[in-house]
Amino acid sequence: MSSIFDGCCITFSGVFDAGNHSKLQSIVKEHGAVHSSSLTKKTTHLVVTKEDYARPSMKVTSARARAEEISIVTWQWVEDSISQKCKVDESKKRAVKTEKEDTTDENSVVVASSSKSETTKKKRKIKTSTSSASVQTVDVKIVEEKKMVTIIKKGKAPVDSLFREKDRTHVYSDDTTVWDCLLNQTNVANNNNKFFVIQLLKLDSANQYFVFTRWGRVGYEGQQSTLGPFFDLD
Repeated sequence: MSSIFDGCCITFSGVFDAGNHSKLQSIVKEHGAVHSSSLTKKTTHLVVTKEDYARPSMKVTSARARAEEISIVTWQWVEDSISQKCKVDESKKRAVKTEKEDTTDENSVVVASSSKSETTKKKRKIKTSTSSASVQTVDVKIVEEKKMVTIIKKGKAPVDSLFREKDRTHVYSDDTTVWDCLLNQTNVANNNNKFFVIQLLKLDSANQYFVFTRWGRVGYEGQQSTLGPFFDLD
């Protein structure tokens, strides 16, 4: 076992191409890290996907509030550290860029397109005399603006962000019904708050349908199940 991540307590947020959280957890542990499924006082790094950062998830929001203690990075930071056999500079693999970094880096979140990119540049010029923390706050606000624009771009309701085919599907609707349901259950006595999501989703380019469900405790990704594809609604 190597010691690349000695002293690091790593938490994951999002759905990764490299594997599920259990697999990623075993990888970082092999190289000396401690894993925590939720943010704790000991957490030093939050590894996220671009999509999860842009939402942003509850873990991302909490980590931003503790920016001096927690580095928010992509999985690329882990892979680069392992390949170079040393922990690389987190600032080069973080999920959002500051004014001094190249905004075309593949690990940065795309915060805007066309006209919004121009707006970003103008704001950064105004902030050149301020601290990097101030500039980063502006960038975060722009990321959230993008989220509000894109979350309603298809159909009459947003596809759940954890559905694996979310970029190619939309929530099915007919003349009277949008097939999207979110249930919440609060139990004050047991101090828990649970959710249940069920959606009927249609492929954008074909008559193929999926039934997606996700459930668990509010603030966590929970469990999920997908049925389909089905080729008709009978």
